[in-house]
Amino acid sequence: MNTKRRWFQTMILAAALGSASVASAAVITTYTDRAVWTAAVGAPSFTVDFESYTATTSFASAPLNVGPFTLSTVGTAPAGTEFIDVVPFISTSPIPPSFGNATAAIYVNGKTPVAADLTFATGVSGFFADFLYAGNRVPLTLTLSFAGGGTADVSVPGIGTGLEPFGFVSTTGITAIRLNNSVNDGFFIDNVSGVTPLARVPEPASLALVGIALAALGFSRRRSKLN
Repeated sequence: MNTKRRWFQTMILAAALGSASVASAAVITTYTDRAVWTAAVGAPSFTVDFESYTATTSFASAPLNVGPFTLSTVGTAPAGTEFIDVVPFISTSPIPPSFGNATAAIYVNGKTPVAADLTFATGVSGFFADFLYAGNRVPLTLTLSFAGGGTADVSVPGIGTGLEPFGFVSTTGITAIRLNNSVNDGFFIDNVSGVTPLARVPEPASLALVGIALAALGFSRRRSKLN
């Protein structure tokens, strides 16, 4: 009899916790228009435009804390890559006025491999940035790391020929973004905005299942004591 009770308790708890996990699965919506993204999330919690930098600053060998997030290189970067570029820009390709006097120059290569990480000081539920020349026949990949574990990939539109505004909103907090590509890919990123997430509340159905599980567990224990 006690064995049956323990099995019953375990099954109910497993069902409740399993449903809560399904309810918390991330849903990611991507955007290519900053105004539309802003309308979806409201005012950004932060925007980093790198204008506080007046000299070239590298993050090739050591992480660079820019406030809301840290830039770092994964792997060994080639010389002359992974840095904050300031006017006069090192790049010979045109830099749009919207990038101001400073921008982050990033290089990734899946064959080497080299990647770049943006690690947030506080997890975000929304992200948007201006990507310039991102992609090289193959779109740039952003690998999102979730606060509760796990990852998901989204791709920045474009194959390295121009400006590509891009962002997303996630129902689960994002702690870091890895910028990577299967081929060599040099690009710039600027006007990086983020929205810090609200605490996630379990859906009513999940709360009800958890409540049922706890009640059943208490009832079963009481019966066990009486017997």
